[in-house]
Amino acid sequence: MDEDCKSLLKNLTQIFDRSAIEYNKEKFLEESCDITTVNALLEEVSLEQRKSSAVYSKSISQLTHKLKTPVGAVLWNVEMLLSGDYGDLTESQREILQETYDLSKQMNERIITCVNHFTED
Repeated sequence: MDEDCKSLLKNLTQIFDRSAIEYNKEKFLEESCDITTVNALLEEVSLEQRKSSAVYSKSISQLTHKLKTPVGAVLWNVEMLLSGDYGDLTESQREILQETYDLSKQMNERIITCVNHFTED
Protein backbone atom coordinates (compact mmCIF):
# COMPACT_ATOMS: atom_id res chain seq x y z
CA MET A 1 0.00 0.00 0.00
CA ASP A 2 1.46 3.39 -0.94
CA GLU A 3 1.98 6.22 1.54
CA ASP A 4 -1.00 8.23 0.24
CA CYS A 5 -3.32 5.30 0.87
CA LYS A 6 -1.86 4.75 4.34
CA SER A 7 -2.33 8.43 5.15
CA LEU A 8 -5.89 8.37 3.85
CA LEU A 9 -6.75 5.29 5.91
CA LYS A 10 -5.14 6.86 8.97
CA ASN A 11 -7.26 9.99 8.55
CA LEU A 12 -10.44 7.98 8.16
CA THR A 13 -9.56 5.87 11.20
CA GLN A 14 -9.05 9.00 13.27
CA ILE A 15 -12.47 10.24 12.28
CA PHE A 16 -14.25 7.07 13.26
CA ASP A 17 -12.17 6.09 16.28
CA ARG A 18 -12.13 9.44 18.01
CA SER A 19 -15.35 11.37 17.76
CA ALA A 20 -15.48 14.78 19.36
CA ILE A 21 -17.90 13.60 22.03
CA GLU A 22 -15.67 10.69 23.08
CA TYR A 23 -12.71 13.01 23.08
CA ASN A 24 -14.40 15.34 25.54
CA LYS A 25 -16.44 12.84 27.61
CA GLU A 26 -13.88 12.37 30.37
CA LYS A 27 -13.19 16.08 30.51
CA PHE A 28 -16.91 16.80 30.78
CA LEU A 29 -17.39 14.32 33.60
CA GLU A 30 -14.42 15.72 35.52
CA GLU A 31 -15.44 19.37 35.30
CA SER A 32 -18.06 21.07 37.42
CA CYS A 33 -21.31 21.51 35.57
CA ASP A 34 -21.77 25.26 35.74
CA ILE A 35 -23.10 26.92 32.60
CA THR A 36 -19.76 28.51 31.70
CA THR A 37 -18.00 25.14 31.79
CA VAL A 38 -20.77 23.46 29.80
CA ASN A 39 -20.63 26.20 27.15
CA ALA A 40 -16.85 25.95 26.91
CA LEU A 41 -17.04 22.17 26.52
CA LEU A 42 -19.76 22.47 23.88
CA GLU A 43 -17.55 24.89 21.97
CA GLU A 44 -14.67 22.37 22.16
CA VAL A 45 -16.96 19.61 20.90
CA SER A 46 -18.12 21.84 18.06
CA LEU A 47 -14.53 22.67 17.12
CA GLU A 48 -13.52 18.99 17.17
CA GLN A 49 -16.52 18.11 15.01
CA ARG A 50 -15.57 20.80 12.47
CA LYS A 51 -11.99 19.50 12.40
CA SER A 52 -13.21 15.94 11.93
CA SER A 53 -15.57 17.04 9.20
CA ALA A 54 -12.75 18.82 7.37
CA VAL A 55 -10.49 15.77 7.56
CA TYR A 56 -13.37 13.54 6.44
CA SER A 57 -14.17 15.78 3.46
CA LYS A 58 -10.52 15.95 2.42
CA SER A 59 -10.19 12.17 2.72
CA ILE A 60 -13.30 11.55 0.62
CA SER A 61 -12.01 14.00 -1.98
CA GLN A 62 -8.64 12.22 -2.15
CA LEU A 63 -10.30 8.82 -2.30
CA THR A 64 -12.61 9.96 -5.09
CA HIS A 65 -9.68 11.27 -7.11
CA LYS A 66 -7.63 8.09 -6.57
CA LEU A 67 -10.51 5.88 -7.71
CA LYS A 68 -12.13 7.90 -10.48
CA THR A 69 -8.97 9.04 -12.28
CA PRO A 70 -7.75 5.59 -13.38
CA VAL A 71 -11.26 4.37 -14.20
CA GLY A 72 -11.84 7.49 -16.31
CA ALA A 73 -8.61 6.87 -18.18
CA VAL A 74 -9.60 3.27 -18.92
CA LEU A 75 -13.04 4.36 -20.14
CA TRP A 76 -11.60 7.06 -22.37
CA ASN A 77 -8.96 4.81 -23.94
CA VAL A 78 -11.31 1.87 -24.48
CA GLU A 79 -13.87 4.22 -25.99
CA MET A 80 -11.26 5.45 -28.48
CA LEU A 81 -10.31 1.87 -29.36
CA LEU A 82 -13.95 0.89 -29.86
CA SER A 83 -14.61 3.93 -32.05
CA GLY A 84 -11.79 2.90 -34.38
CA ASP A 85 -9.44 5.78 -33.62
CA TYR A 86 -6.51 3.33 -33.58
CA GLY A 87 -7.64 1.15 -36.45
CA ASP A 88 -9.98 -1.72 -37.07
CA LEU A 89 -10.65 -4.39 -34.44
CA THR A 90 -11.46 -8.04 -34.85
CA GLU A 91 -14.80 -9.20 -33.49
CA SER A 92 -13.15 -10.91 -30.51
CA GLN A 93 -11.12 -7.77 -29.72
CA ARG A 94 -14.27 -5.68 -29.93
CA GLU A 95 -16.12 -8.06 -27.56
CA ILE A 96 -13.30 -7.99 -25.00
CA LEU A 97 -13.03 -4.21 -25.16
CA GLN A 98 -16.79 -3.78 -24.93
CA GLU A 99 -16.84 -5.95 -21.81
CA THR A 100 -13.96 -3.92 -20.36
CA TYR A 101 -15.82 -0.73 -21.16
CA ASP A 102 -19.08 -1.96 -19.60
CA LEU A 103 -17.33 -3.16 -16.42
CA SER A 104 -15.38 0.09 -16.14
CA LYS A 105 -18.60 2.05 -16.53
CA GLN A 106 -20.18 -0.01 -13.73
CA MET A 107 -17.13 0.61 -11.54
CA ASN A 108 -17.38 4.34 -12.19
CA GLU A 109 -21.08 4.33 -11.27
CA ARG A 110 -20.32 2.44 -8.04
CA ILE A 111 -17.63 4.95 -7.13
CA ILE A 112 -20.08 7.80 -7.69
CA THR A 113 -22.73 6.02 -5.60
CA CYS A 114 -20.27 5.48 -2.74
CA VAL A 115 -19.04 9.05 -2.83
CA ASN A 116 -22.61 10.34 -2.86
CA HIS A 117 -23.42 8.11 0.10
CA PHE A 118 -20.48 9.42 2.12
CA THR A 119 -21.08 13.06 1.23
CA GLU A 120 -24.80 13.17 1.99
CA ASP A 121 -25.57 15.23 5.06
